[in-house]
Amino acid sequence: MTRVVEIEMSAYSGGRHLEELDSAKRQAASYTLLDVKKLSDKQREDFMQHKFSTVFPTPLVIILHFVTGGIFTLFYYGFKHSQLPFVKQDDFGAARAIGFLFIPFFNIYWIFRFWLRLADGVNFQFALRDRPPPVWRENVRGAVIVLLLGFIPYAGLVCAFLSFSVLLPISLAEIQVATNTLAKEAQLFTPHEHLISPDL
Repeated sequence: MTRVVEIEMSAYSGGRHLEELDSAKRQAASYTLLDVKKLSDKQREDFMQHKFSTVFPTPLVIILHFVTGGIFTLFYYGFKHSQLPFVKQDDFGAARAIGFLFIPFFNIYWIFRFWLRLADGVNFQFALRDRPPPVWRENVRGAVIVLLLGFIPYAGLVCAFLSFSVLLPISLAEIQVATNTLAKEAQLFTPHEHLISPDL
């Protein structure tokens, strides 16, 4: 099924440009809806180059989320940003993903970028493989909104608890299952490697 995803037509993966797009589109700073089916084989192959290689048990991720009060979640999922290919010009790695969360006031905006970019990046990997998105994007957005409502006195405690204990763990599990799937497939087959037939 044809899936439409958001990507920016400017630069990707180490500055390699989309050669088959006209220069005006490559230089555009806005997002453009692009049909994944219309990507060339070369573009598709380049975009599929993620760095997920280790399988980590999803239940353990959830347990560590609660045990560490979210500290493990911040760093573990922050590092996942560096494991995704840079599709857009403003994509970022782990250093920015984690570091910007410690900037007062700006982090209110950045927490949305942090989680939505991760969800979109993982869903994009599955779209490139002609599969449905594994991460419920609206739940990710909702988890962040409800978490921020936690700063409201008294009633905010309920919101913070709901986000931290229910909404966010759902998204953590979805992202972890998806990245585990990508990691398992990467262990079985790497696009740039030739498969060698076993001796008969």
